[in-house]
Amino acid sequence: MGRFLLVTKEYSEAPTSGGSQRTLAIAQTLSQRGDVVVVSPDGTFRREQGMVAEVPPLPPDDLAGWRLAWAYRSISGARAGGTALLRNLERALQQHYDVAVVDHTCLVGIADIVARHARRVVVSMHNVESTLMADRAKATRNPKDRAAMWLEARLLRRLEHVVARHQYPTIVVSGPDAATLPGDPPPVVCRNGVFPARIVMPERPLPPRAVLFTGALDWEPNVHGLEWFARTTWPRIRELFPDATLTIAGRRPSERVRRLERELAGTTVVADPPDMQPLLATHGLGVVPLLEGGGSRLKILEYLAAGLDVVSTASGASGLEDVPPELIDRCPDAAIFEALAHRLRNPRDNRAAATAWVRGTYTWDITMEPLAKVLANA
Repeated sequence: MGRFLLVTKEYSEAPTSGGSQRTLAIAQTLSQRGDVVVVSPDGTFRREQGMVAEVPPLPPDDLAGWRLAWAYRSISGARAGGTALLRNLERALQQHYDVAVVDHTCLVGIADIVARHARRVVVSMHNVESTLMADRAKATRNPKDRAAMWLEARLLRRLEHVVARHQYPTIVVSGPDAATLPGDPPPVVCRNGVFPARIVMPERPLPPRAVLFTGALDWEPNVHGLEWFARTTWPRIRELFPDATLTIAGRRPSERVRRLERELAGTTVVADPPDMQPLLATHGLGVVPLLEGGGSRLKILEYLAAGLDVVSTASGASGLEDVPPELIDRCPDAAIFEALAHRLRNPRDNRAAATAWVRGTYTWDITMEPLAKVLANA
């Protein structure tokens, strides 16, 4: 039995976003091999012998501004972790660990601190964040925002090279992500997955014209994609199918997302749902109108695990090229209206095939096997 540390920007035992689900899956993989201390800005968790206990967080100190950005070596790390993460980490590092996992590229700046208190450091990248930030810079029209995003893209790329220079074992979400990163040995691919309890085949056919989008509604690729979908596609869908509905569900919806509910007919925004399962059980089709991003879309796996049909842009389905074509319509970004209209006219009943495929291919215990091997060799 080992002693493990997981440092991450968000953690929940009842995750409501794709990123927090992946983080929980990493924590569970670690806890199968020993005791785990999880440090996040919101507090510290101890997973010992199957039991989970929360340690009250320490009050943050007055570290701020450029000093905070310097501590993390990235702007997004400073925003995500803040002083709270550094304070909670300070307490956790009063003991030594066999393996420490630094979760998310934007936190790699503190890996050298963690490395002094762990025999081995592993880095978990949910996305190739430098590429994601560069894509955002290209898409924005605000000159100040663009300059800040290009700066952050350079900082994140530097952190990715720090990982390679220190030869930290690295896990990524997809093969394309691994191919874009420096390092020898190359990163290890741990695909996204689904918790087995979330794989539930509906007993009755799902309503075919109830369309669902799920995801973090303060994450720019989701917001940007939804705005594009609202501008180019949904009004035309409503002209063809006046009974079609669109539900947008996820954490912390920005004002830009809330505006869509007011402006788009048939649209409902569900903010911070405690559990996505009731929504998945009452919708027939999951849509993924994304134009950017990396890794793979955990939302697609969740749609399939609930027996939903899926329509996605090519960008939205990146990293999941192995999904059988009979379970998903993937189309060029500009063709999503035609693909969605076709599927609403011709709904498929994929409940049995979709849930069986996810159960046999994409549960977290399967997709995290490469991490287990990394830990075994640590």
